[in-house]
Amino acid sequence: MKQRAKKINSQTKYPGTGGGPKPPSPSPMDEAMLTFLAGKPSMDGIDGGLETACTATGDQPQLPESEEASCRTACTSTSVPVQQMADGNPPKRKRSRDISEIHLEVFEAEKDKLRLESDYIKLKMKKVSAELELIEMQKNSLRNGSLNYLSLSQFSEG
Repeated sequence: MKQRAKKINSQTKYPGTGGGPKPPSPSPMDEAMLTFLAGKPSMDGIDGGLETACTATGDQPQLPESEEASCRTACTSTSVPVQQMADGNPPKRKRSRDISEIHLEVFEAEKDKLRLESDYIKLKMKKVSAELELIEMQKNSLRNGSLNYLSLSQFSEG
């Protein structure tokens, strides 16, 4: 009930921008709830805490003026040293040289990869041609009538 009354109060207090219907006016029960809550904070905080709208009471210990002043000077006089980077930003020439060296390394790696792929393809081609020769030899031996089974291992040994 309290929540609904607060919602209606905020709708009437802060209307939305633009056109549209007028926000509903609070019912008599909501009006009674709003008048009951008028002087109270809308949120309950920490026990012993201070409300921001209220002024501080004598419950809080106060620092003597001399301690307060010394604290201010101590806080303002401290400074944090700034550390410089050891390398700093390298000059543009050095950066461009590093980039070109990296590109060169990448190209060399791609070149090695292509060379290995080429060697692999050559070996596969040799294997396929040897298998074709073996098939031709088996075909010829079948034509001649002799059943001489040759395997690839026998062919590569001889």
